[in-house]
Amino acid sequence: MDSAQPPVQEESLAQRILRLRTERGLSQREIGGPGVSYAYVSRIEKGERTPSLRAIRTMAAGMGVTPEYLETGRDHTTTDQLAAEALRLTDGALWIVLTREGVTLTWQRAGDRYQLDQPGGNLTETLYATLDHVEELLRLDVEEERIQTRREEIGREWAAPESGRPGARPGAPTIFPTIGAISRCPDRRKRLVE
Repeated sequence: MDSAQPPVQEESLAQRILRLRTERGLSQREIGGPGVSYAYVSRIEKGERTPSLRAIRTMAAGMGVTPEYLETGRDHTTTDQLAAEALRLTDGALWIVLTREGVTLTWQRAGDRYQLDQPGGNLTETLYATLDHVEELLRLDVEEERIQTRREEIGREWAAPESGRPGARPGAPTIFPTIGAISRCPDRRKRLVE
């Protein structure tokens, strides 16, 4: 890196508004609207005023950009990135319901439908929580697959004649006691634990 070059400064909101307006050949009056006068736009561009959310939305619409882009210089927000990641981890179905009471996310994974209600929560926090849930479900899927593979290995060992198990023969059915069966047989459970 050449130390003789000055550091690149990030564009301020005022600079971005001025740049976008002039690039599009628009006047301050043209990007304004109800409650956003040309004088207000002028003070914003000079850095004398901080625009309200309403003013950002009005000016963004007047310049044909998203409010997020006008405010941050990026079209994609953290919430957009979280939603895209959550959708990627599902079967392609993610429903978002925003109400005054909070947020509800419903998603589908491996044919099963899940729902997360966050009373009083905002969308970004709910997406973070959803990603945690989806990732935990993925970890559980991997663990269940590992357990099933190990059960099959034990079954093959159990049925093998060289296992030393009395009566073991090729092709013998593999019988595994289920957890429920073990819990119903206290003597067997005790032997398995010992």
